[in-house]
Amino acid sequence: MNAGNETAKPWAAFSKPRLAKKKPLITLDASGAIGYFSELPAIDMYGLSDRVIARHKPKNFGNGYIGHELGYGEYVLRRKPDMVIFFTGRIKPSSPGDRQLVKLPGFYRDFEYVQVQGQIPSAYSAGIWVRTNSPRIGIRSVNDTQYIPAYFFTYYFDTFAKLSVNGELGIELGNGLPASPRRLVKLDWRYVAH
Repeated sequence: MNAGNETAKPWAAFSKPRLAKKKPLITLDASGAIGYFSELPAIDMYGLSDRVIARHKPKNFGNGYIGHELGYGEYVLRRKPDMVIFFTGRIKPSSPGDRQLVKLPGFYRDFEYVQVQGQIPSAYSAGIWVRTNSPRIGIRSVNDTQYIPAYFFTYYFDTFAKLSVNGELGIELGNGLPASPRRLVKLDWRYVAH
């Protein structure tokens, strides 16, 4: 993946400070560079580092792009990844495994698209799908209060999750910068965005 240096390093800058201690399981297509630079546990959708996916060949195997034909969406969803990154942060699926994943009933129910933006080492914007009920990075319940990570409030296309100077991931609010959860849950209970 040539995008490794252009996209993976910014992803690492985004993910390492906030997620290093939580070690969320990520699923991605371009796993080499992103997996390496982020230092997070990863499922490679193309099967380069996953024996189960590597042996799950489609019926038309050999007729597609070399190294980009494999995928096993059902297996990936069973592994309960905390984050899914479609090829370098796209909103829509691009690989066979991605397309299988989004066709499964649990994907759109359990995952929320989060837009991220950063400046280190260069400016970038991209997206990740985050499991809303992830024990590592999702919504937490304490007594009768739901704690919703602020990055779930990037509903509008001009609202992004960003790293603060102290390494916390959040959103910037101000005049003309709307923020709203896309479709998470009914907010009829007490909740706190953090």
